Parts: sequence; structure tokens; C-alpha cells
Amino acid sequence: MLHVGNFAENLENVSENLDRFPNMHVDIAARIGELGRQPRAARAFFEKYQDRILFGTDATPHAENYPQQLFGDELYEIYYRFLETDDEYFDYAPAKVPPQGAGASMGSAFRRIFCARSITGTPRANFGFHYKERRE
Repeated sequence: MLHVGNFAENLENVSENLDRFPNMHVDIAARIGELGRQPRAARAFFEKYQDRILFGTDATPHAENYPQQLFGDELYEIYYRFLETDDEYFDYAPAKVPPQGAGASMGSAFRRIFCARSITGTPRANFGFHYKERRE
């Protein structure tokens, strides 16, 4: 099911569905904002269902009018930070007005869980993306 079962705000409900339907899988496309606002619950969810979570985005190469969906390094930098760093409080979309409202996301060291279990690796491995750590 796309977008963390279309209910990323309620991981308890998504967990119940994953337990009830053993063939169900979810992707994280366009839902790191919701997941990042509940880092401990999201980490537990990722740990429990690591073999049933897929990487995905809603990105498209021709989304100049919708910067939160523009396929490019800026979007993948955000996913990289979310999945592979311990960074805290960063924008979850490369847009002045985020698609799911104002707020920030937190990385939660999912790299040890999610990316290690991924068949094809991380966005960096799939798309030649290289994260440049920012120091301020």
C-alpha cells in the first residue's frame, strides 16, 4: 500500500493491518513528514516490519510547479537525511510551503534497519546521489 498505508499518522492502525494481512507491504513515499514527527514510534514500526517497507517517493522529473515533487538531488538529500543520519529538525520537502503543512522531520538512525535490508540499497546507491553534510 502506498504512503505507509495512507495512514502514516496512525502507525498503530497500519501495524494492525500488516499483522492481519501477511502479504501487505507499504512504501514511505511522500510520508517522511508524518514519520519524522513520531520518531520513536516510526523506529519501532521500521524495526518490526523491516521486510515489508519499501522505499518510494512521489517525485516526477517535470514538476517545476510542484517543488515538493521535483525529482532531483534536493529531494533525495532529504530522504537520505531521514533514513541514514541522526539529523534532527529539518524540512521534509524541498518547497517553501511543504505539502502536508509546516513542520520539520527528524532522522532516527533508520539506516541500521531499513537500508541494510533494502534489496537495491538507498537513494544514494540507486541514483548516484551523494549527501554533502552541512555544518552551520
